[in-house]
Amino acid sequence: MRAPVKNLGIFITSDRFPEYALPLAQAASRRGLMVRVHLTGPGVRLVQEAGFEQLAALGAVSICRESATRFLGVDYIENLLPGLLVPPHHMAWIIQACERHLFI
Repeated sequence: MRAPVKNLGIFITSDRFPEYALPLAQAASRRGLMVRVHLTGPGVRLVQEAGFEQLAALGAVSICRESATRFLGVDYIENLLPGLLVPPHHMAWIIQACERHLFI
């Protein structure tokens, strides 16, 4: 018998479907899962969406520093996102820490 999933990693790598992130995280949270959301590539633009604050409240959110610099600009990230920025290799840590993963 398999142990129940306790952690779900949601990796947002695209800015094409921002409306999927929050409902997925909410559903996982309702099921008692620890949600870890990582934004990378164009997915970092999700921080500019209206529901980002709700998403951040549901679980641990991290943002790739290099992607944020490229897609959002240095001034933006230094002023608004300092506590969420992580190096690119943080994604590997999330993959190890979570039993299941979703990529958007």
